[in-house]
Amino acid sequence: HFRTRALLERRRRAPLDRGSATLAGEGAREAGYRSERSRTESGGVYSVRGSSMAEEDTTVTFVLEDEDHTLGAALVDVLNRSENVVFAGYTIPHPSERRIQLAIQTTGVVSPKEALVSAAESLEKMCSATDALFNSKVDEFRNQMQS
Repeated sequence: HFRTRALLERRRRAPLDRGSATLAGEGAREAGYRSERSRTESGGVYSVRGSSMAEEDTTVTFVLEDEDHTLGAALVDVLNRSENVVFAGYTIPHPSERRIQLAIQTTGVVSPKEALVSAAESLEKMCSATDALFNSKVDEFRNQMQS
């Protein structure tokens, strides 16, 4: 819970639209794929891969470096609850890599990037509410123990 909240806080401070665009590896380049790779303010790295990276794309795969199941599963759960998301899923390419590939397909009402940002904000609110409730219950318990 606290790790997810810290990760979301780091993401919130570094919006997805920062950084410069670069081409992906040779195989992806031949297939017409582009990749945006950026470094966040806190030093983390994220990259975005898609067929054309245009705003009208409805399917994009986001590659989040230095992340694992903690953030992947939480984001997919929130994304799949959205009425504008057709599909959301993630995979970790290899157990030794700390990277997740988060695929998002939307209905076209919102872009995958907007869906991801919205899901991250919703997840942050859920974590804040859970944290506040937990802390209030701990305080309540401590007060009962002192009485």
